Order: sequence, then C-alpha cells, then structure tokens
Amino acid sequence: MKRFRDIILDFTSLLDVTLIILFYFIMFSHIGAAEAQEKANNAIQEANAARAEASEAIQEANAKAKEAEDRKNACEEADNNAAEVGDALVDFDYNNNLYFYLTGEADKQKLVIKQGDEIIKTINGSILTEKEKASKLQLANAMLVCINEAGYTEENIILCNFIYNSGEDGSHTAYNNIDFAFEEIKKNYLHLYISDTDLNVNDK
Repeated sequence: MKRFRDIILDFTSLLDVTLIILFYFIMFSHIGAAEAQEKANNAIQEANAARAEASEAIQEANAKAKEAEDRKNACEEADNNAAEVGDALVDFDYNNNLYFYLTGEADKQKLVIKQGDEIIKTINGSILTEKEKASKLQLANAMLVCINEAGYTEENIILCNFIYNSGEDGSHTAYNNIDFAFEEIKKNYLHLYISDTDLNVNDK
C-alpha cells in the first residue's frame, strides 16, 4: 500500500506579489482620479471665464446699441425741434418771450409776468415770501397758468427772463420761492429755459 506524502504549499511570496500589484493599482487609480479631477476643474474654470467674457461682450454690445439709439433719438428730436427753436429765437429777438419781474420790498413785493409788452398777470402777497411748501406749490401753479395763457404747451421751447434786484429787502426769500416754482414747472415743461438778471449787479 502506497503512502501519500504531505504536500505543503507556501503562498507567502504569491501573496506579497498580489499585495504589491494591488497597492500600485490603488495608487495609480488615485493619481488618475486626481488628474481627471484637475482637468475637470480646469475645464470648469475655462468655461466660467468664457461665460464671463461672453457676458461682458454682450453688455458692451448692448451699451453701444443704446448709445446709437440715443444718438438717433437726439437727431430726430433735433430735427423735430428745429421749427420750435426758430420760433423761440424769433420771439426772443422781438422781445415777445416771457418776462418775470420781481419788484418791491419786504411784504410789498410783486411778480409781474409779461409777454413782450403785454402784462399777463401780477402776483403779489404772502405767496411770494412764505416758506411753506404748499405756498411755493401755489406760486408754481399760478406761474404755470400764466405760461399756458401765453399760448405755450409742454412741447414748446420757452425762453424766459427772470429779472430781480437782490438789493431789495425780502428779495432773497421771494427769489428762492420763484426758483423753486420754476424747478417744479420744469418737471413737465422740459424745454423751459430761464435766464437770470440781477439789477443790483448791473447797477454797480
């Protein structure tokens, strides 16, 4: 009867080789993943940069388009207002434009509104010197009525002379109230132009 010998297999070396292969596989897998992540991040950054550049280019194009549109509108408005400008200058040359004369002292001041030599209205009383906003708005409304009575509309070019004497008592408050009234009127009458003449300066 034959006897079988015990066979002892040593897998230690094979296990070491397997572990080394597994270690290198894991290590190079991590390296490859890191490189892929870096490439992905670079691609995202490039995409964001391209998006920002495109957005900036769009904004610049929109700004140029708006500028061109504004210039076009300005040219069209200039053409449309050519006749208005001519009429306003003719009225000014013939002294047919509006005049606002502030005269008098202290509580006796009055605002005389004329078109050429014709007196449209005289405004006097506390409305010229009271500092409350309601009184100033009342003055603005009274002046606006005179502008309308002179035949002007919001679309017209209106040339006005505001004449006053800063040396007269109480003129400072009245001047400020009238100036406030003009600014209120300008909110709707965009082509209202006022020239100031201080007689006190001219007398010196």
